[in-house]
Amino acid sequence: MAKKRIVKDYIDLPPEVRLALRKQYPDGYSENLIKFTNAKGKKVSALPFETADIYYLVRMTVEEAIQIVEDAEEEEAFEEEEFEETKAPLVMDDSMKEEMAKQEQEEELDPYQDGPLKEEEMED
Repeated sequence: MAKKRIVKDYIDLPPEVRLALRKQYPDGYSENLIKFTNAKGKKVSALPFETADIYYLVRMTVEEAIQIVEDAEEEEAFEEEEFEETKAPLVMDDSMKEEMAKQEQEEELDPYQDGPLKEEEMED
């Protein structure tokens, strides 16, 4: 049975197909674009891509191909940065512990914590 053939814009691809494209073309898309004339007689560039059931021609210009890869790299870098920020719990060193203890002591000594001192509580 022949594979289904689909010509589609990159933006309209399902996320799983976009991910598979990145895996098949890890060095980018622009060097792998082919040019053809569509049914309307217009010259078009596209990236060939096959799955088990479908042969895709993913329409994109060279400029779009470069921008798509740059955007994906920025997104991955942002996701990695977010992961790194949330991955490790805050570890307090001795100086941080001392500073927190000092702040807690100062809060305990604050005469206005529970309201102002009454006259009989004030020292001369």
